[in-house]
Amino acid sequence: MHDSRIAEDPKERARLLARRAYERGRLRLGLLPALLTLLFTLISLSLGREPLYSGAIGLGLAAIAVLFTYRGGIPGRAVLPGLLRCSFPGLSAPSGTTARAALVIRCACSAA
Repeated sequence: MHDSRIAEDPKERARLLARRAYERGRLRLGLLPALLTLLFTLISLSLGREPLYSGAIGLGLAAIAVLFTYRGGIPGRAVLPGLLRCSFPGLSAPSGTTARAALVIRCACSAA
């Protein structure tokens, strides 16, 4: 990708390149929860009776997991604990405000 304004100012070029690297890193960070979600979806597809619903909910949950992790904040920090809570129901829920966001992920994961 070539951006004509990058070549004009070296400081602006460095800033834009750093921003792109940061955004790629955030996206890569979101791929781990998405892979876990897709793994759970495959398990659900193999064990469930409604593959259409399992697939749709699983793919939607994977997209939400990537989005939340990419954007960060409380929902982003709650994705992985929510997925772990879904896979190991005996674990206690995380404390604080993260518990609410983890509950959203857990409910969506339980539906898959």
